[in-house]
Amino acid sequence: GGLRHGLLALAVLLLTCVLMAGAVSATEVHVSDYNELVTNLSTDVGTIILDSNIIALEEISVNRSVTIDGQYHTISATSGWSQVDGEKNLLVIENKTGTNDAPTVTLKNIFFEGCGSATADAKGSHGIQVYNTGASLMPMENITINGSQGNGITVNGANVSLVNVTVKDSDWQSVDVAQGVDVTSAATLTIDAKTNLQDKVQINVDDPVGTAYAVNLPDGTSYKPYSFSYISDGNGEKKLVWSTNVDAAAEKIAESKEVTFNATVQNPGDPLAYHANFLEAMDAAEDGATVTQLEELTLTEPITIKKAITFDGSKKKISGSSSERYFLMVAVPLAGNDKKSVTLQNLNLSISSIGTYANLGGITVRADADNNASVPVILKDSIVDMSGVTEVSGMNPAVYF
Repeated sequence: GGLRHGLLALAVLLLTCVLMAGAVSATEVHVSDYNELVTNLSTDVGTIILDSNIIALEEISVNRSVTIDGQYHTISATSGWSQVDGEKNLLVIENKTGTNDAPTVTLKNIFFEGCGSATADAKGSHGIQVYNTGASLMPMENITINGSQGNGITVNGANVSLVNVTVKDSDWQSVDVAQGVDVTSAATLTIDAKTNLQDKVQINVDDPVGTAYAVNLPDGTSYKPYSFSYISDGNGEKKLVWSTNVDAAAEKIAESKEVTFNATVQNPGDPLAYHANFLEAMDAAEDGATVTQLEELTLTEPITIKKAITFDGSKKKISGSSSERYFLMVAVPLAGNDKKSVTLQNLNLSISSIGTYANLGGITVRADADNNASVPVILKDSIVDMSGVTEVSGMNPAVYF
């Protein structure tokens, strides 16, 4: 009786193990090529494991909850990749059934290769886009994304966390945080201290004023936010960029947008702002700001300082002509600003006449429209050259303080 009872217990145990093994195999599958990967993304398998490198034939779409574990294999784009929206990414995580059914997708231990540095006839892919998935967390862990012909990662109305992720050699930026057309969800990016974003523009938000977004960085990070304002294709645009090297970021943006940043504005409590339009930079300055000239300028209208600021010309020349009776005017009323002043330093003004008119004042301090006195002006370490201005009506050119 004891032997039969023992054999029965063993049989039950073996059957249980077989059933459990079947249950495990139903939630996990190994794949070795692109077709197997795409096929299993259409099933309800919980984890897909890559057993070899995969060459993608077209954009890989993931629109259900799943974990893809690459076991440090590579998913790479083929040459001549499509650049059409909806086909241009190497992999896209998207919510096609509405925000209430947004998937949760985990990518880990994968190298993504976008065939960067492509020729006009053999384009590579953009990187990974997470699109319209709302608050559902999309973790990426131990991922490398190389050579994307657009963004390395696009966080478009999604919630993405990066843990030990490397993004490099992207044509655009490492991570773009956005709210695209017809996307109402906020875009949220969280990165850890081991994540290494190597592109010149590392984290980017276009139109930050009109975009619902959050960028969460680890304590002690060296990424700092900077603002960039410019005109592109006839429209005013603005970027908010987190970078560890602002000079490299400014150079990349200026090159890609075909602009020159000629001034920075540091308003109290705001990120340092780069401006491609010098007069707009002056208008954007608030009380207590520092405006710094970055490039030599040729102006056809006067500069007006309306706030109690410091203007540092960096000894970069400002030249030009104006039919106005001044070249640089300070018009900051004393009323309410009695403890403030305007500091002008390191200026290099070269003033010339225009026709029969001339600048009668290189720098003019003027009362406001209500005839209130203006704040004091401190001028130091500056050059004001008016040798090209002719005498007009018996009045010699002068500098007013």
